Amino acid sequence: MGVMGPETFTTSAGLVKRDVFDLNQCFTYRKGFRIELKAGDIESTDTVQFKDDCLKACLKALLNDGFECRSLMHMPRENDCVLTTVEGNSANIVRLSEEKGAAPINYYENECAKLPLPGGGVVEAKLQGYRGQGLVQMMQKKGTNPQIMVILNGVQENNNFDIVYIDEEVKDCYKLTQQQKSSAQILVTVDSDTNGMGVQPWTEIFFDLLVNPVLGKTVAVIDAKTKQVFDCGKIQIRGNAADFERAKNGGLTMVPAAFLVAITGIAMLL
Repeated sequence: MGVMGPETFTTSAGLVKRDVFDLNQCFTYRKGFRIELKAGDIESTDTVQFKDDCLKACLKALLNDGFECRSLMHMPRENDCVLTTVEGNSANIVRLSEEKGAAPINYYENECAKLPLPGGGVVEAKLQGYRGQGLVQMMQKKGTNPQIMVILNGVQENNNFDIVYIDEEVKDCYKLTQQQKSSAQILVTVDSDTNGMGVQPWTEIFFDLLVNPVLGKTVAVIDAKTKQVFDCGKIQIRGNAADFERAKNGGLTMVPAAFLVAITGIAMLL
């Protein structure tokens, strides 16, 4: 259970979790460059003063349907934050003007929006509740370890949240039993910051995504200390069933065998 990596530690309970919340782990700063947007490119502009607020706006955009923030440009002099769905490449990345007096532009690429294992199977859990929202993505390719990425927003500040897999369908989160909680498999533990936001960039986990029969089962967000349930949902196929089977069976085609599983939030407990 848990994550693997240099920025983790093991607790007395045997859990592995991140020690420090670092927003910058989701982003690559391309110093001296900017992205060149063309007509038709999807973008959104926010008015923010600080760089971290711009980075957070990009991650929060991933929680909403219809806008996947892949890159951003922060212009501190104008307090502008330009979010875009465009992924940077050699064709649209240009050098900044070196003229004196040119407005500074800080360009970042969102690594958390990129799938780390092309051709693998992807599951996505979107959690919505009046005390917070979240996005959980997991991905696995045959012969590799599965990976997970988590974004939580609007949750309790300075807290730890277990993202758990329950090997059964839960009809009502309010009636989640102690046995169900104790038998749940912890996928990762996410720390929230002073503003109630938590991020776990793509990292390996101990959970066989392609072998476990996840359809119809449950994912929940639980307070790591009190074991209070914040949200949960049932796993369902949202993409093509044939692609789901190809990913589960090892991918018998050269076409990327990707599938999406949407988890609709059932309830939130306080």
